[in-house]
Amino acid sequence: MWTNLLKTIILIGSLAGGVISMQVTCPEKMVNGTVGQSITLYCNYETSLPIADGLVIRWSFYTRQVPRPKLFYTYQMGNWFPSEVPEGKYEGTTAATAKNASIIIRNAETEDTGMYTCEVTNVPDVSGTISANVFAYIRGKPTKTTCIKQVENHEDYHWVFLSCSSKAMPPPTYEWQWKSSGGSYHDVEGEMNNRTGILNITNPMNMKTGIYRCTARNEMGEDVCDYEEKEDKETSSSSTASSTAIIIGVVIAIILLLVVTGVTVWFVLYKKKEEGKSTKTTAKSKSAGSYKAVAADSNYSTVASQEAFPSTINTTEVEVSEESAAYNKKTATPPPTERTSIELQV
Repeated sequence: MWTNLLKTIILIGSLAGGVISMQVTCPEKMVNGTVGQSITLYCNYETSLPIADGLVIRWSFYTRQVPRPKLFYTYQMGNWFPSEVPEGKYEGTTAATAKNASIIIRNAETEDTGMYTCEVTNVPDVSGTISANVFAYIRGKPTKTTCIKQVENHEDYHWVFLSCSSKAMPPPTYEWQWKSSGGSYHDVEGEMNNRTGILNITNPMNMKTGIYRCTARNEMGEDVCDYEEKEDKETSSSSTASSTAIIIGVVIAIILLLVVTGVTVWFVLYKKKEEGKSTKTTAKSKSAGSYKAVAADSNYSTVASQEAFPSTINTTEVEVSEESAAYNKKTATPPPTERTSIELQV
């Protein structure tokens, strides 16, 4: 609607034969500042018509994060009106009297870095160069540094990311470190991107419990944020259960091994014992056989001796007969010579 109205005004002015032209300029194409300062964005304009209630000034802003210009400050009917910005963030000059459309940024922040566009119209003077640009570069050390953990679960892999971001100008570089409870910081394992602040821990098992610290740093200073990795109770319980199961399995395996070893040793000893008994029995049998053979030989030798040496027996018989004779002389009993002889022979 507003565009159509402007076109109508321009057409009317052209038909009337008037020369309508607006010239807007920004004398500084780039303005440098630091965080906390007040920064002035200069914008001047020239119009071929008297300044009236039709004068309108618009300031818009865009950055890489806000690629389309965003209107944030407007002058109309003698007053400035902010659009979706904190009250008192911007301050405009008295444009109606000085042909000056400049504004001041109070308490500048690094987020204020970007391209600003100053647009001026003075109905019906709406043609010509009605806008100009100025770039504001606000430097500051890293602030509002934040650390977050991100997890990506895929069918073939499982990744863990630690992401670090900070508000700073110029853009900071990032460094990740880790320490255990009560320890000191040292380099962390993983793939680190110093420009984006992303730490990629490709193996989740390398994600240790402790404190992960990100340091954002630029020429203006540095800032840190911490992320604490705590032990997962479910994982800990599962790990404990797994460890317990492993220990029980090892104990059972050891017991089974001892039982098998004991049975094997007992069987070997039993076998040896049985073999020993068998050997002793065989030895006894052989000894008994030998003894019988020896005894038989001995009896045979005795009989043979008696047969071979009869004189010995006769001598004995003579001695006994003599004793009997002597005895019989005393007792007047005939001596049992023949009986004695027979008994000795037996």
